[in-house]
Amino acid sequence: MAVLVDHSGMPLGQRPPGPREVDAQLRFRAVLREGAPATPPTWDFTFGMPIGWDALGNNSWGCCALAAAGHYLMAWSNSHGGLVHNGANCILQMYHETEGFAWTHATDFGSNGLRVLSQWRKVGMPLIAYAPPPLVVPTIDPATGKQAVDPATGKPLTHQVQQAPPYVVQSRDRIRAYMGFGYGGWRDHALVAQAGYMTGGLMIGMSMPLAWQKMAVWDAPTPAQAAAGGSWRYASWGGHEVYVVAINDVGPVVITWGNKKQMTWAGFDYALNECSVAVSENWVDPVTLRAPSGLDMDAIDAYLATVGTPVVS
Repeated sequence: MAVLVDHSGMPLGQRPPGPREVDAQLRFRAVLREGAPATPPTWDFTFGMPIGWDALGNNSWGCCALAAAGHYLMAWSNSHGGLVHNGANCILQMYHETEGFAWTHATDFGSNGLRVLSQWRKVGMPLIAYAPPPLVVPTIDPATGKQAVDPATGKPLTHQVQQAPPYVVQSRDRIRAYMGFGYGGWRDHALVAQAGYMTGGLMIGMSMPLAWQKMAVWDAPTPAQAAAGGSWRYASWGGHEVYVVAINDVGPVVITWGNKKQMTWAGFDYALNECSVAVSENWVDPVTLRAPSGLDMDAIDAYLATVGTPVVS
């Protein structure tokens, strides 16, 4: 395939969960009931996004799982014209709270969808986060090593120093629940498409080959490419988490580094290591009280009530 793109300089950041962690999730099948909305063959939740998707910090840091959650929230809220774009400050603050990230490369260890979704449900995603107020500190006279004095007034001199993050969080958003498909269960494409349509998208984690750095469409290797290894060696590039915003005739369309990216279903099956959906009232129009998929929050809560605790975490 011709080289049409070059993602080689972009950060990744997903630490793939183990099969046991994935299998511990509540299964999407457990909340399915008769009368669930019919799933169209294709769906697209971009809804004419009025602004760019924004990399949400994942153009500089390995916060892809947090950015995927931020894109999920953007799509939900934009579905009824109330776009919530909380920005990189909030995403990086959630990264700090989830993984101990301290705005240094030494603490940029990445995360995964399961850890982020658990944090989102238990603690919440920051919606407004701002830098802490500056500190007022003494101005030191280099000649004496002591606090300098204003020669006109005799008063001690001070100055302000801007504090480094973490940020001050003013408000948060919490999801109701999240669920998955069991390890490998995402190969049931009809079920995955239904889950994404009902809940407003999916969060997926992938173990990506180096060959994908310069592919316009993320696809599976041919048998010959797989046998040769090299840039097609599984996970040779690393782990990456993204939000699935659409499914078309080719396969899933994801948001990554602030842009849309096409995948094939073969590429999806080849690379996936986790797949989840989240449940939130942000997906429900506050006027009609219904989601674009036709669900209302009462029905969603009723489904969750029948399965007890929303998630094992």
